[in-house]
Amino acid sequence: MDTTEAKGMLKEATGKVQEATGSGAGDAMRQIKGGVGQVAGTTQEFAGRTVDMVRDQTGENPLAVLGIVAVSSFLLGLLIGSAGATKNLIR
Repeated sequence: MDTTEAKGMLKEATGKVQEATGSGAGDAMRQIKGGVGQVAGTTQEFAGRTVDMVRDQTGENPLAVLGIVAVSSFLLGLLIGSAGATKNLIR
């Protein structure tokens, strides 16, 4: 487990407590902040899992990862280049 993932889990749990406290006290702003905290925690937890997955795949098969990065970069370059060409045609 990555520290980012652990921090995300903590943030999500804190958001749940904050939302429950707001619900019990009738404080709508605290409920909203708790919901936002939960979403932020879930997102951070997902980012931590993604980092772990990429780290594991890089260690197991670095050539496959290099190939994926190369193809992705090439496709991104084509996309950006075609957007620039379309922009010039409009002028």
